Amino acid sequence: MSVKRQFQSDASTRERKQNMKRLEHHSKVLETLFNEATDRTEDSDNLLDIHTGEEAVSTTNEIDVQTDPPPRIHHKSMQARPRFRSAGQQVRIHVGCSKGILFAGTSPTKVLRVLKSINCYTITTRTFLNHQKKFLQPAIKTVWTKNRNNIVQKLKETNKHKELVLGGDGRCDSPGHCAKYGSYTIQDLTINKVLDVQLVQSNEVPSSVHMEKEGLVRCVRFLESENLVMKTIVTDRHTQINKWLKENQEHVDHRFDVWHLAKNLKEKLVKLAKDKQCTDIGEWIQSILNHLYWCAVSTPDGNGEMIAEKWLSLNNHIINIHTKHGRVFEKCAHGRLPAA
Repeated sequence: MSVKRQFQSDASTRERKQNMKRLEHHSKVLETLFNEATDRTEDSDNLLDIHTGEEAVSTTNEIDVQTDPPPRIHHKSMQARPRFRSAGQQVRIHVGCSKGILFAGTSPTKVLRVLKSINCYTITTRTFLNHQKKFLQPAIKTVWTKNRNNIVQKLKETNKHKELVLGGDGRCDSPGHCAKYGSYTIQDLTINKVLDVQLVQSNEVPSSVHMEKEGLVRCVRFLESENLVMKTIVTDRHTQINKWLKENQEHVDHRFDVWHLAKNLKEKLVKLAKDKQCTDIGEWIQSILNHLYWCAVSTPDGNGEMIAEKWLSLNNHIINIHTKHGRVFEKCAHGRLPAA
């Protein structure tokens, strides 16, 4: 047994020495490659400049490093710039880079700065803006218009264009009352497809707080131009929108989005729970919000009296009273609760 162990120990020692020699050899090769690449790139900065895309030339900067560990010769080659087969291929690569930045929603300045910092062949910010203006934005508009027209046509073919259930909401480029641009989106809640998006600039309306209402008005005009009729629309509790719909769209069933109601209610409950005398409310916040959602979801016909009595039954439920809530909603819908 001792001879066998001694033989295994000698074999493992020889294997470790061989591995160490290989690591030393590879580290020397990598160090040589790095030093040579650094010297070449520093001496040829003019070949590594970031091109605008209009004046790019398909030249290459090759870095050759040879090492001579016997018995083989390792040859490494690194290209600082790709070779383009044609000018068309070069343009496609440049536009493809701009497309990836725009469609990913990232900042072109940051992305191009990263590529420049590692001496990667790329475009400039000016070229990106030119591509965005001349190619990408027109392509986006064309595809969006085509898809929207197809959706409108399908609604008309299925005879659903006279009973639309829509949801609308606005979005500004910055919070507060200093936004410059605002967009309003109308979506068909039955098929979950966007029917229209309107962009409003603050100088087109009296102030930035009027942009959301103006966006809705433009969306309604588009629907009317396509002979699309709203039956129900769901929005937030924007006072201007509420007033305009009452005065100009009397036939439309206007409802408030429960998510916005729950959001505002939660803010008030969290603030109230910070009071020393109301700390117990913090344990009920999530249950109260769930009850609010249940009141809306469990009443699909939109009976306002039923929804109101369901909501007010919360006061009785908290103190363990589950009957005689009101005229329409007499008792809780849950089963018998276990004893505490």
